[in-house]
Amino acid sequence: MIDAVLAGLDRLAESLWVDHRVHLRFESHALDAVADAERWMASGRVDLLTVNRHFPMMLEQIDSPSHLAPLAKRSGLTTAEYQDLLRSIAAREAEVEQAVARVFAAAVKTGVVRASHDDRTVEERLYNRSHGAVIVDFPTALPAAKAAHEAGEPVIMGSPNVVRGGSHMSKGISATDLVLQGYCTILASDYFYPALPAAAIKLWREHGLSLASAWNLVSANPAEAVGLGDRGTLAVGKRADIVLLDVGGDAAATPSIIEVHAAGRRVLSGSRRRAGAATQQRLSA
Repeated sequence: MIDAVLAGLDRLAESLWVDHRVHLRFESHALDAVADAERWMASGRVDLLTVNRHFPMMLEQIDSPSHLAPLAKRSGLTTAEYQDLLRSIAAREAEVEQAVARVFAAAVKTGVVRASHDDRTVEERLYNRSHGAVIVDFPTALPAAKAAHEAGEPVIMGSPNVVRGGSHMSKGISATDLVLQGYCTILASDYFYPALPAAAIKLWREHGLSLASAWNLVSANPAEAVGLGDRGTLAVGKRADIVLLDVGGDAAATPSIIEVHAAGRRVLSGSRRRAGAATQQRLSA
């Protein structure tokens, strides 16, 4: 599947309206995919690597069929088959650390920017840093975020967390609090793209951040973190990636996009927004 996606991006590169880049999120327990990850990075097709450790949380639900059923269905398996799969992966726990080390080493070798996901403790941050993870993606506790900040490492949180007013996880930390304390330097879409401008505007209007500082969280800072020095700010010599917003007169208004320019080329305007989902889908892909 991923090979087909990469081939499709290559095939359509000249016709796509915006610059598409590949973020590989590698699950620490995806032991049979290590060689593929190494191959994708060696080919130069990966721009950012994040190593996740979601499997332990999934394993905790192994005796709760109702929780596993949606995951099993998504995988094309019965719940019983999915439980057997989790058990087979758990039996290979001793292989995980070597697999993670291999994936990180491949990223270092090929110059791929590296991040770790869901860091909880200072110890986890030190471990991931030792493998070359220079970005902290969605830390789940303040000590990890603070340790990253003190080392000058970018810290990513989700824009929906800001817009919602807190994490959707029952014990998740507040992205707004981390931003205001200076421990969060980047906001990601977290799969809901409209939250990016909405979060920046909310931080400006409701939490006292300057508009420039708030917007840097979704533009200049992420560009710098992944080494894209040709974009992220409006300056002579940059790519001229420009989004024009209508933030509305009402403080509670949701920002709406008026125009989008990619590398100086207008790819979306108000008159074309009625073109429908196809236009929006192409821009959000």
